[in-house]
Amino acid sequence: MPDPVRPSASSSVSTQKLVQATDYPHIPGYRFLRRLGQGGMASVYLAMQQSLDRPVSIKVMEREALEDEISKQRFEHEARTIAKLNHPCIVSIYEVGRTEDGHLYYIMPYLPNGDLAQRDLTHNETRVVEVLRALLSALDYAHARGIVHRDVKEENVLFDGADRPLLTDFGIALSKRDTTRITTAGLAVGSSGYMAPEQARGEDVDGRADLYSVGVLAFELLAGHLPYQSPEPLALALMHAQKPVPKLPPEKRHWQGLIDKAMAKSPAHRYRNAQQMLQALEQVYERTGSNPIVRRLRAMDFSAGRRAWKQPWLWMALGAVLIVFGLFVFNGTRPAGGAGQFFGSTPATASATSSADNAAPISSMPNTPAAGAIAGAGALAQATDAPELTPEATAALAATRDALAHNNLTAPPGNNAVELAQATWTSIPAAADGSKPEADKLVADVIAALSTQLARAITQAHDDRVLAYRDKALALATATVGVDSHAYKALQTSMGKALAQRVRTAVNAADDAGLVSAHAIADKLALSDVYAREAAKPRDAMTAATGPVKLPSGFRLLGAASAGRPAVAMERTEVTRNEYAAFVAATGHRSAECKQRTGSGFFAKKKSWSDPGFAQGGDHPVTCVSWDDANAYAQWRSARSGTKYRLPNHSDWLAATANGAGGNPRQADGTVSAGSGSSNSLGLVGLGSNASEWLQDCAGGCDRRNVAGGSWRVRSGVASSAAQPGKQGYDDIGFRLVTDLGEKR
Repeated sequence: MPDPVRPSASSSVSTQKLVQATDYPHIPGYRFLRRLGQGGMASVYLAMQQSLDRPVSIKVMEREALEDEISKQRFEHEARTIAKLNHPCIVSIYEVGRTEDGHLYYIMPYLPNGDLAQRDLTHNETRVVEVLRALLSALDYAHARGIVHRDVKEENVLFDGADRPLLTDFGIALSKRDTTRITTAGLAVGSSGYMAPEQARGEDVDGRADLYSVGVLAFELLAGHLPYQSPEPLALALMHAQKPVPKLPPEKRHWQGLIDKAMAKSPAHRYRNAQQMLQALEQVYERTGSNPIVRRLRAMDFSAGRRAWKQPWLWMALGAVLIVFGLFVFNGTRPAGGAGQFFGSTPATASATSSADNAAPISSMPNTPAAGAIAGAGALAQATDAPELTPEATAALAATRDALAHNNLTAPPGNNAVELAQATWTSIPAAADGSKPEADKLVADVIAALSTQLARAITQAHDDRVLAYRDKALALATATVGVDSHAYKALQTSMGKALAQRVRTAVNAADDAGLVSAHAIADKLALSDVYAREAAKPRDAMTAATGPVKLPSGFRLLGAASAGRPAVAMERTEVTRNEYAAFVAATGHRSAECKQRTGSGFFAKKKSWSDPGFAQGGDHPVTCVSWDDANAYAQWRSARSGTKYRLPNHSDWLAATANGAGGNPRQADGTVSAGSGSSNSLGLVGLGSNASEWLQDCAGGCDRRNVAGGSWRVRSGVASSAAQPGKQGYDDIGFRLVTDLGEKR
């Protein structure tokens, strides 16, 4: 869950460090330095093992991950089993234990070079082969000892100080030797984008499920994206179970057979074991070339659909071959004076050209990124009359270009494109007018590469990585070309487009959790305006084009049906005391206990929906009802009317605020209102009430329910930022209903 207090972009890093510094666990013998990452079930910290003076990573589980003692004991047993795995491509476990306050933890070596998700290997098939070799070797070793990983993915492949890939989070949740294994509470049960069909169905799995995940990973490394993509885990699982394996780009089709077999829907049709898949990988490697001509020929498709022979590039290539052939033929029959005389050159000119060619033949120039950088820098310096580069500056420029060519953007430390670019920019002298064209071009290229990775991380909701890339780009631009440069402004534009795509995807899929996370990252990126605009767009564009709809009395249309989703209508006003009283009288329902949301003491007066502590009329919004009470009312009203009612979700709330769905404001405490209504942190028009409202969405394992809008007690608030226990009533929280038009009870 994101922190309800969202720091600005400029202060987010320092604020985060301040929060973390007061929130470290205590493990004797270890000094915690900083938090490396945080997930729903665990946090990972960098610490120093004081006895050996070495850095380590400590993974500390949250209480929700393992609630009972039996599960904790099983976890410890499994962790000790994994700690016995001794393989050069598996991250070791040094120690397993519990903190003083009962949190389970295990300690691993600190790997400084980041994870595989931070690297783009789409143009480096040789490196892809190296990574897959390491993973299959590790899996072959573990499978032979009865251990199945079940969560092979980019983020679980780390790089050590020698830049070797290692598999981590290995098998903590599953050993085939233990039939009472831990399979719940979110512990390494798999990531939906990589999960084999039988694993998604909850069936027993063996090593072939890991090989499926390796196939998915191979596709992702080669294509730059996952084979199946959906914001909904269930939809994603169905794609893995039913859809055919997508095709790779034509120039990489020599990989297709390996991936098709690894990702077969049935385990029986996959590779029998990791060793067999390793052998298939070696066959692919034999067909993997670095020659660009070979890669281009692979891309040629002479099928009727493609008609590659009609492509202009092919005719240009054939024309070039014919010209070269013609020159060779002509060279054998030219006059004694040489071809230069035939074309009008003087003998002196021809001689000079020949001498220059002999001194530095084109074929002697190495075809490497470093050589290209040196040649390019020299040409640019001559064109702009910039000072001649020193050998140190030339070497720094070449090293940066080399890191950029190998996609080492932010890792390893001290030898990545971001750090090298900043050092190079400083070392290159300025021209007489103060400009540094070659240095500026270098920095712009690095920022552009960061922009690509940043956009990818935004759309894939890797928000920790988003902030890391943004901070790196901001620091680089600030130290060199400036944040007003074209390069950094282009990065900001790219961030906005990627966020807009993410929001639109979440809206179209009615993914409320996705909207919440997108809203949180939008705040941190200072893109709240993009979020608000995109979240409201579908509602703004919806019209009555789908035909007339019959609205229940007192409801307002939020949006017409679109993309397979029904039209949604929301009550103009909250459920009133009179309406709720009718429900209680008809059903005998006993409402939850009620309290004041903030500042209530031990001796506070007991409250109830009929006596919330202030005078109300029958047409005022009912408060002091829990989320459970609100749902019970919705079910009763649905049964009585034949129309299915429910509580609003996050996207309904956004649509309502964007369209000003609120009716006449009626204050929960009976006071007179000017009618401005409450507002939320999106800066949109509120719903015309000073009571917050329950939403359908949940948080914290669904023991807490989200609340939308502010109240007279809690002035700020937006959907999902104020989750409260769903079985508790509050004197400033009410509710209203929505209905999906066309759906019956």
